Amino acid sequence: MRCEIIRQSKECPRLFTEFLVRYGGKNPYGIPNFRLVWGPSATRTIWGQMEGGSRGQHIVLAYGDAPLWHLEMWKPPELFGSPEQWYAESYNPETGLHLCGDYPFQGDYSHHSKHNNLNYRILEKLLPEIYKARGITFEQRKRIIRDRELAAKKERLRIAHDAYLNAAPAFGGVAGTYESNREKLLERLRFPVSAQEIKRWLGTGHKQIN
Repeated sequence: MRCEIIRQSKECPRLFTEFLVRYGGKNPYGIPNFRLVWGPSATRTIWGQMEGGSRGQHIVLAYGDAPLWHLEMWKPPELFGSPEQWYAESYNPETGLHLCGDYPFQGDYSHHSKHNNLNYRILEKLLPEIYKARGITFEQRKRIIRDRELAAKKERLRIAHDAYLNAAPAFGGVAGTYESNREKLLERLRFPVSAQEIKRWLGTGHKQIN
């Protein structure tokens, strides 16, 4: 069942739209990084069961019916987590629906600030807010990239570590010199290591891990 709501339609004046594009830029998909929406016009779609008992897709006011302008900022998809995490956390077993809908593969807008009216004074106020928000977005992206690189490095080290620990000891299971040098070898595993390199270091008595 789908519910529609009655809303007051009002678009952002062209002057402000051009201002936001000029100072806020566009994202990789060609849409503005910032936009102004009229509160009673802005909607969002939710899925699930409403208080009245109806299930399915529902369109509701995003910011209520107060006569205010809202500045929204675009966020890239990686800031919403992975698609697997998105669907796992939003699934409602009672309705069989994903409460947040489809994963935002092209990113989505989030609320930044609200304003009573639009004039040149608001433009002057928006400018530092836009530059500050752009800086936060840049830092968030750098942190995401850095975290991914660290996670990839840890995974490479784990694979190399497991390959060593799971290798069979040389000389038919008798502990030898290589086992006594385990700690020294682990200290060397600070970068991607192939199975061939491990075999070369440890000798042919160790099994290669596929």
